[in-house]
This record gives sequence, C-alpha cells and structure tokens, in this order.
Amino acid sequence: MQHKNTNYAYQFFYQLIFQLFIFLKTSLAMSALTNQVHIIGNLGKDPEIKTFESGKKNARFSVAAREAYINDAGKRVESVEWVNITAWDGLANIAEKYLQKGKQVAICGRIHTRDYTDAKGEKRYITEVVATDLLLLGSKPKQEAEA
Repeated sequence: MQHKNTNYAYQFFYQLIFQLFIFLKTSLAMSALTNQVHIIGNLGKDPEIKTFESGKKNARFSVAAREAYINDAGKRVESVEWVNITAWDGLANIAEKYLQKGKQVAICGRIHTRDYTDAKGEKRYITEVVATDLLLLGSKPKQEAEA
C-alpha cells in the first residue's frame, strides 16, 4: 500500500514539474514576441537625418503600409496606414545612404510612444516604430546595378 501511494506521489510530482516546464517555455516564447512589429511598405519621403553631439545618429521617416481586402459586397477595398519609423546609429547610416521616397522596405522593430511639447506649449504624443532591422526590397536602381 505504501508503494502505491509513493508511486502516485512521484506521478503527481513529475506531472507538476512537466506543467511548470511547459508554462516557463511558453512564457519565454511569448516574452520573445512581446512588442514586436513587422511592416512592409514604401517610404513617403526621404529620411530626416540628425547627428547628435554625442555622435549618435537618428533617421526618421514614414512608411505607407497598404492593405487590400474584399468586403461583404464583393468590392475590393484598399487602405493605407502611415507608420512613423525611427532608426538609430547603424540603421540610420543605412537609411541615410540607401533610402529615398518611394523605396520599398521591410522594417522589424518595437512600438514606442513618446511625448513632446509643441510650439504652443501643449503636450503631444507620438507613436512610432523603433527599427531593430531594416531590409531593402525591390530592384536596385540602374546606376547601382551597372556599377
């Protein structure tokens, strides 16, 4: 009888450990996906580049992310979401060198909201994507392809 209860205790213990392992594994996987965004679209204008006294470089630009779907009436509906992007240092260098209005890019990053005070003294908020990866899409311009 003692042996049977001990066996149940071990089964319970192993089941508990297994459930804990699954919970931790799932939690770690979900935390790795937290606050990540992927955008593919075209630049609305050339990047604005700033170099600070500290030597850090920042590039700001907007990307038009298009979406198309068929509504309930069978009509194709298209919409555009403008996403503000900010890139720092190495990615800012790439943006400065290669990005220009109309260029198609893929951006991976995280969503960040910051505040600032406008010229009237009012507090404003802006939500943007802080780029962690940038991929140039589309074909090379003829000048680069021939070089």
